[in-house]
Order: sequence, then structure tokens, then C-alpha cells
Amino acid sequence: MDRTPDAAIVRTITMRRWYRGFAAVLVAGGASSGFVPLLNDAGWELAAAFAVPATLLGGFAGIAVVRQARERAAALHPLRLWAIAGVPALLPLVAAFALAFAHAVRGSVRNCTPGMSVGFFALMPLSCAAFSAAAGVVLARATRGHPRAGLLFVLLLLGSGLATGLRALDGPAIFFANHFFGWFPGPLYDEAVALDAPLFYLRLLSALIALAALLASGLFADVGPWQGRTIRPWSAFGLPAGSSSSLATLAHRPDDPPPLLAAGSWPRDAIALGFVAVTLAIALGFRQELRIDVRRSDVQAALGGHVRTEHFDIWYDAGLKPDRVKLLVDDHEFRWHTVTSYLGVTPTRRIGSFVFPDEASKKRWTGAGGTQVANPFRGEIYLNGAIYPHPVLEHELAHAVSADFGIQPFGVSKSLGL
Repeated sequence: MDRTPDAAIVRTITMRRWYRGFAAVLVAGGASSGFVPLLNDAGWELAAAFAVPATLLGGFAGIAVVRQARERAAALHPLRLWAIAGVPALLPLVAAFALAFAHAVRGSVRNCTPGMSVGFFALMPLSCAAFSAAAGVVLARATRGHPRAGLLFVLLLLGSGLATGLRALDGPAIFFANHFFGWFPGPLYDEAVALDAPLFYLRLLSALIALAALLASGLFADVGPWQGRTIRPWSAFGLPAGSSSSLATLAHRPDDPPPLLAAGSWPRDAIALGFVAVTLAIALGFRQELRIDVRRSDVQAALGGHVRTEHFDIWYDAGLKPDRVKLLVDDHEFRWHTVTSYLGVTPTRRIGSFVFPDEASKKRWTGAGGTQVANPFRGEIYLNGAIYPHPVLEHELAHAVSADFGIQPFGVSKSLGL
């Protein structure tokens, strides 16, 4: 057994053709980003563009590290495997960002916030790669063979992305947080994107989840490719009779790397896992306050006021005076008749309207502060201020009531910009 396998594992992975190709694409992307609008200032947009490639590289690097450890019969703890995987997972990303950052600070479009650029890249692509490397290590140790682990990793990404997309589409929150894909803070034309507390909180959760998964994986022996294989009577057909060595060769083929033994101390890992699990449970209690998991019922409870009209369910600030509530109701019903008469449609469902007292409140709960928003998929509109008459109520209502003849199931127009 190689007593110092870490460097050898990293060297072997970085020599693989797939890895060199992936790294070359990332570095080329960083070098060319200075010539692409929005990416040339090395801000949130650049970090978001590199998040998915970083996630893929991190996951496959984690799987490759476990494979190399198996081939060397090296009994390494999952935390150590994760640390090894971090080297091939992060190096190309750091190189790509260095090139992009050089463009941003010395190019024609100067970056005025270099610290934010570093923060976005660290908390988006680099953190995505690290989290995915942990997932790759855990999946690879739990499966017999790296192709199966790779398939499970891809399915995990697809499932995570689908769940996040459906949550954002369902509303009313227009922002989303995903451990694999990073942080989308809301409509980008609303205001400049900043390094807000939710992104730091997301990465705290990512670190705790990764540690918990790796410690839990360390409680069990690695599942090698031939662990638990049984020899059937017909498996020895054609072998020389009475050859016990032939049966042994069949049971443990030379090209089958042996499974790893459990590495580490079970009591120590169990105690550490318990501590991390308790910390994670406490941290998860702040999901709503830090805009990670905001549900419709949370927004309704925060507003506090609700009135049901002939065509609407309107949620508004509970502190709104009764005469203003009446004006709000009348304005909604009048605009409903105006829009439906003009379009010649009769909506098949009631319209939900969320009227926030100010931009700050709407920004907190939906991710869109100064932007008025309609969600045709849900038949909902999200407005700022109980103004009478409301200046954009009719416009947003047109999006919501026209969903019935839009592209289903999303209820949007096939024409760009409508």
C-alpha cells in the first residue's frame, strides 16, 4: 500500500484526459470572460456562469479520488478523501478566476468592487465545487463502481435543480438558493447584487451538510466493487477441476480493486456527527429569516391582512386602514373588468394579489423590491404599496388573466418580451 497516496492520487487524476479537457475549458472561459458583457467585471454574473461547471468538476473529482484510493487499497477517511478531491476540483477554478479578475481590474470596464468579486466567486463556484466533491465522495463510497456513482450524482443534480426551479416558479419568492448551483437573489434589473447574509448562510448550511454526510459515510466501510460477491456453481465452468486457486482468482479478479476498510474511529466519528447534526438542526431554524426557504404561507402571515372579493384573494399589510382596504378592493375589481373586457377573456381561476407596504418588505419576501411582478403560472401579482389608483395594477393583472391562452402549463406568451 502507498503510505502517502494523497499526492499520487492528485497527480493521477490531473493526468487524466477528461480532467485536462475540463480544466482547459474552465481556464479558457476565464480568459475570454473579459470580452463578454456582464462577465467582464467579474461580479455575480461571472460567478453564476461558473457555478454549474464547478459543480460537475467537483462531483467527478470526488468520485475519481475514491476510485484511485480503491486502486491503491488505501483506507482513507471520507474527510481526507474530500480534502484530496478539493485540489483537482478547485485549481482550474482558481486559475480561471485569476484570468477573469485580471481582465476586470485592468480592462476597459474597470471593477470598482474587487472584494465583492472575490467573495462571489468563493461563495458560488468554489463552494459549489467543494460541496459537490463531498457528494461525489459519499456516493462513490456507497456504490460499487464509479460509473454508477457518476450516474447517481447527475441524477442528484437534476433532482435538486428541478426542485429549486419548481419552487421559484411556484412563487411568491422569486429568489432561490441551491447548494449545488448557488444563489439567485431576484430580478437583476431591480438593483445591484450585493454579498448579502443569505449567501453566507447558504454556505454555512452547505458546510454543515457536507460534514454530516462525510462523517456518516465514515461510520461504514467502503463498498468495493466485489464486496459481497458470491460464486455460483456455473461461474467455475471451464476452469481446471479441483483448482482452488482458480476459484480464488475468479472471486478476486486482478482488475477488481479491493474494498477499503473503515478508516477512523467509530466512536469519535459518531460523536462528531452528533455535534454537527445538532448544529445543523439549529442553523436550519433561520431559513425564513435569511430568505432560504420562504413559502406562500409565510408571506401571507407576514402581511397579516386578507380580503376575499368576487374575483380576487388580496393579502395586504394588516395595518392598512379600512377605508384604504375598500379603495384597494374597488381598484382591483375595476381593473379586472377593464382588462377582461379588453382581452375578451374570462379567467377560469381567482387571482391572488399580494400588496406589500413598501419596497423593503417586498424585497425581503419576494426578492423583487422596486419591480412589480406577475406570476401567470400561479395567477398571482405582487405589488408595492396600497396606492389608489395603483399605477401598474392593470399591467400586472393583464399578465395574470391572460395565462389561460398562454403556453401551458406556464401561461406565458411565446413572443419574447410579452
